[in-house]
Amino acid sequence: MRARIIEKLKKKDSKRHILYVAADELKTKKEIMQFYKEYVEYIKEKVPEIVKEARLTAIPVQIVLKNQGFNLTDEEWLRKNIVVVVNNDIGKVLTMISDKTKKRWNDIFLTEEGKTLMAELQNN
Repeated sequence: MRARIIEKLKKKDSKRHILYVAADELKTKKEIMQFYKEYVEYIKEKVPEIVKEARLTAIPVQIVLKNQGFNLTDEEWLRKNIVVVVNNDIGKVLTMISDKTKKRWNDIFLTEEGKTLMAELQNN
């Protein structure tokens, strides 16, 4: 399952972060929800790398993240809160894209189906 949409998006534009490519390219509810599932799995696979990088990151960045309730230097915390981290990443991207695209993504995740998907992935 992993990477069907992610791999297609990486091939389409390998220079930009995958979230920006997804925001620009994915148009349907089905595509966006499938991407979300794949992206959660993608981030789960990268937890050790994320923790390692977070431990090497400048101290002020870690203080800001901890003040926001994030502890990316703790692998257990990260695994338990993977959906929170993914939602934060997507939220950052949505602040930097067109209103039309932002509305399309927000409308999907504010539905019961979107909320259920996030809850299911958080519990896995």
